[in-house]
Amino acid sequence: MKWNISGSQNFIAGSQQNFTQNNSATAGIATKEIVEFIEALRNNSAALGLPEGQCDDLLGNAAELESVILAEPQDVGRMRALAQRIRSFLEASPDGLAQQMLLGASSQALGALLAG
Repeated sequence: MKWNISGSQNFIAGSQQNFTQNNSATAGIATKEIVEFIEALRNNSAALGLPEGQCDDLLGNAAELESVILAEPQDVGRMRALAQRIRSFLEASPDGLAQQMLLGASSQALGALLAG
């Protein structure tokens, strides 16, 4: 027996012996907004006032997040962990205009990931 349950997420046809489960758990994640945020982060990271090593780590996490977001299938857990790390770097950076701008942008772009 083959099940086709359109529009379902995280559904398992429990009593079936042979079935394939294809779930999409990326609902609410705005890929385009996240990629635009990452670009803004790249363009403004020097203004954050982070030590060079921390800035490199921040940008490395951003590049990895971009790769994971554009990959198929998307690994939501990995995206969430990277988003949390990026947010932590921003929160730890010295208070200033760049920090405030990027924190606001991260809330909008990464909100669905951070809320999960």
